[in-house]
Amino acid sequence: KAELAKCEKIKKELEEQNVVLLQQKNDMFLTLQAEQDSMGDAEERIQQLLQQKADFEEQMKEIEDRLGEEEGTSEELESAKKKLEDECDSLKTDIDDLTLNLQKAEQDKQSK
Repeated sequence: KAELAKCEKIKKELEEQNVVLLQQKNDMFLTLQAEQDSMGDAEERIQQLLQQKADFEEQMKEIEDRLGEEEGTSEELESAKKKLEDECDSLKTDIDDLTLNLQKAEQDKQSK
């Protein structure tokens, strides 16, 4: 009978250990599942960020291209402005010369 009690005691201890191990296994499984879900979310977020980065890089390239075009246009406009200013200065000089010649002609006409 003592042998049977000893066996029962060992059986009970083993069953208790089995319950503890089973609970630990279940806890570890739940932890693993949560980490896998978290990892999946993180990977999805990484993909979204990579796509967003690619979109921003494309936008930046378009803006840089447009900036280059605008700079080229600006240079052309500056050149045209300079040319018009030079023409304007030349025309002012011509007008001043013509005015002076006209005044001289009128003086000559009056003195005769």
